[in-house]
Amino acid sequence: MIVVTTVCVISGLHVATKLGMTHWHILFRELYYLPIILSGLWFGLKGALATSLSITAVYLPFSLLVSDVFSSPFFNNLMEMVLYNVMAVVLGLLSDREKEHHKKILDLERLAAMGKAVSAVAHDFRAPLMAVGGFTLSVLKKLDREDPSYRKLEIVVNETRRLENMIREMLDFARPVELHCRAESVNNVIMECVSLLQTLAEEHMVAFHLELNDGIAPFHFDPERVKQALINLMVNGIQASPQKGFVLIGTSMLEDHVLVEISDSGPGVPAEKREEIFQPFVTNKKGGTGLGLPIVKNILDSHGGKIELSESRCGGASFRLFLPRREAVDTASASGVAPDGPE
Repeated sequence: MIVVTTVCVISGLHVATKLGMTHWHILFRELYYLPIILSGLWFGLKGALATSLSITAVYLPFSLLVSDVFSSPFFNNLMEMVLYNVMAVVLGLLSDREKEHHKKILDLERLAAMGKAVSAVAHDFRAPLMAVGGFTLSVLKKLDREDPSYRKLEIVVNETRRLENMIREMLDFARPVELHCRAESVNNVIMECVSLLQTLAEEHMVAFHLELNDGIAPFHFDPERVKQALINLMVNGIQASPQKGFVLIGTSMLEDHVLVEISDSGPGVPAEKREEIFQPFVTNKKGGTGLGLPIVKNILDSHGGKIELSESRCGGASFRLFLPRREAVDTASASGVAPDGPE
């Protein structure tokens, strides 16, 4: 409202001032920069451009009215209008970049605080939970399967294990990612993950389909961390796919990255939820912690890569992992990473 009012007031002053009072018209022309600056700072590129284009639309007819098209005053006014829009673009881009940077800082601070809280809670729960699970399991081993208490204690053991897995996820999310990179074949890592999850896939009646590019040479990454990320995504794909469905895993080479794509035949993720799904504690799974995908994202970020979510060819979810194909990880020093340390 302030920006609109300012533009209207300045334009009104132009109209109300006699044409012969050139110095006042020059002053009013320069005052147009004020709403452009305000809209750029407040609304970013879109707001600044909308303001500068509106000013141009208002001031151009006035310039044509008071001076000839081929005259020097009109050329000066025309250059001023070009500067309005150039300044709007530059200021808007800088403002948007600053806002994005500020948002990232706030997100990092929020995640750090959340990580400390989660770590404290997980540590406090871990010891008594392990004691409950251990004592229950020792009692369970002494009972016959026909005993009425056997099934109840078995439920306790299974639920305790589920809670232990949730606490393990919380601790993985809370502690910083440390990488131990070495030259490894990403296809071999994928094959190991498939072997580990074959039984789970068969239980869900889901098949693995592999489309691996044999031309991908070994490159530096942390195979254990990448395996953790891949297993997480593959398990999600298995659980999301219907019976007789499939999980498709493919690899390909880009210019400076290796692309690993994991797609499932499930219902997929709605477009409006694809951004927030990588936020902590956001989950569509019953009993899930909502930390699995944030952990995967942290692992990719630590490698200097990224993860994207889109719709698969069959309508399910498709996760695209971009791993930098290089000899060293640039982010090592910034995140406390040991690039080529021993495991």
